[in-house]
Amino acid sequence: MMLFYNLDPAFSDAADHPVLKNPLLASVFLKNSWKKQPENIRNLIARLESVSPGEDLEHQLLTALFRTFDLKPAMKWVMLQYAAMPDISQEPAFVARLLHLKSVQAPVYSNAYNIFKGKYRHDDDPVVHFDQILDWLSGHGWLVVDENGEHYLHRAFVRVLREQCKPEFDYFLEMTKSLELKFFLDENDWEEDDPEEDNFHLKRLSEEAYEKHLSALFHLIQEDDAENYLNLLNKYADLLHVRLDWEKEMMLREKAVSILERTEGTESDRFLLALGNLAMLFYRAGKYQKALVHFERVLEISKQVL
Repeated sequence: MMLFYNLDPAFSDAADHPVLKNPLLASVFLKNSWKKQPENIRNLIARLESVSPGEDLEHQLLTALFRTFDLKPAMKWVMLQYAAMPDISQEPAFVARLLHLKSVQAPVYSNAYNIFKGKYRHDDDPVVHFDQILDWLSGHGWLVVDENGEHYLHRAFVRVLREQCKPEFDYFLEMTKSLELKFFLDENDWEEDDPEEDNFHLKRLSEEAYEKHLSALFHLIQEDDAENYLNLLNKYADLLHVRLDWEKEMMLREKAVSILERTEGTESDRFLLALGNLAMLFYRAGKYQKALVHFERVLEISKQVL
């Protein structure tokens, strides 16, 4: 890295800056700054130095870099897709299939991308092929590519994307359509002569993959997109119910009840149904006192409505 400073004196001003002491920040800074004029680099360093040190210094600096280098809409949209996936390396062909692209070489042109570009940016953004976007993002430090050519997004970017791009359900239309159990394991792929326990094991792996994807997408979507957020939350809770993970399901059902109470009021049919289902879930899990409290509330509200 010192050799790089010797080649371009403009970077010597940043030698002791926290950006270059953090591998992720240094990668983004150096890979995106090398074409800039020295004066622009000095201005960027001065802007970064204006960030007040604190517990979230890495996040603040990463946000400053993200805003400064101002990626094209297509680049940001692809980063959002990776932010909505589990924290593991993904094969480009797998991601292309998840996004309903015909191949890795296909252009990024979809309903979800058009919605994102229309809401987030209004300037023209030429259609770029998916593999070209991956090469650009990994070459500039926004995506990580491993020795197998698989990509993943550093989790530190997820918070930045959530704050700066304000993800909405509509930005992931193709992905959410693909997030069905059969996408990860179609029953047609099972061999008839396979032992039943092998099929069960494969189905279990399929459910785990589905849960990981739902969880990643669920934690990225903005909660103020209430209807779609509830839809995703209920899908996740339904899967947990099938897997008998009642403790985790209770947390999601309680959150759904809270959102419905806030958005529709206590007299709505959907709120009463969700509250009743939550009471039944507590009862099945042996939490009888909580079940009683919720059943009594359903009864009290129902009397008022009638």
